[in-house]
Amino acid sequence: MERALLFRASSVIIGLIAGIIAFPQIFYDRFIWKYFWGPIVADASGNATVVYNGVVAQSGYTLVNEIGYALLLIASIFILVRLLKRLDKGGERRFVLSFTPFVIGGGLLRVVEDSGTVSGPLEYLLISPLIYFTMFFIAVSGLLIAFYVERRTSVDYRKIVFGLGTVFSTFIGIFLFFSLPVMNLWMIPAALGITGILTFTVFGFNRITGNLEELVSAENLVVLSGHLLDGSATSLSIEILGYGEKHPVVRLFIELTGSAYMFILLKLFVIGGIIYYLGKERDPDSPRFYNLILLGILAVGLGPGTRNLVRALFGI
Repeated sequence: MERALLFRASSVIIGLIAGIIAFPQIFYDRFIWKYFWGPIVADASGNATVVYNGVVAQSGYTLVNEIGYALLLIASIFILVRLLKRLDKGGERRFVLSFTPFVIGGGLLRVVEDSGTVSGPLEYLLISPLIYFTMFFIAVSGLLIAFYVERRTSVDYRKIVFGLGTVFSTFIGIFLFFSLPVMNLWMIPAALGITGILTFTVFGFNRITGNLEELVSAENLVVLSGHLLDGSATSLSIEILGYGEKHPVVRLFIELTGSAYMFILLKLFVIGGIIYYLGKERDPDSPRFYNLILLGILAVGLGPGTRNLVRALFGI
């Protein structure tokens, strides 16, 4: 199955490259530029729209590029599964938790770009979604270093990954606090408070009824909490500080419900349901694939949640 998926993915990439060479106005100008590279250029320049060869690209996300990025995420997971199989690693418990500091560091790194403290090529690497690939490279590099150190010292590689991620995120956090003035300190207790209350409610419900066992493992609760933090920080930023929402699906949901606070409940039920289902249907013969899927879900929740919280904290 993995070989078939790899073959199909390779075929799509080769076909896209051939199309760009043969018909650049269609494949590059009206697809790659309009939906992928153009929005990144617009974001970096601070403009709502940019134009290339008469094709307009808008800053932010569309359904087309969100689907494209989701497919790239899935492809990255399959590549990592193959790597971890070769090394006979990645199927252990607490694997997901060991990468939590790297996910937080990625959110903080995105705020570095938001603050305008970097420029040039580095700025592009810190813009979403390129920052996901930047953090993918950094995290995998940390993982490989951890494998090497474990072989030399017998220290569990998960502890090494956690330590490297902690150093990385701490360094970025210190840089931000020394570079920017704190504007909305109340955001930290408010967002963390909402996240903690809802997470404890889920845990308490399971303790009383025993119906959510697949959801309340340490890894699953951290993943759920990351998304609840994203929902809380996003909702508070929109409703109280007047921020906007870039993701079209989320923006449409908020418009339909009339309140950004409903986004928190959407996160609770949708993400909670996905994690619960994955835990219930988990294949014990594919622990690496399960761990990486869970890590991917954590990255797209805790990373943006950290970014949104820290942006609001500094008033960016």
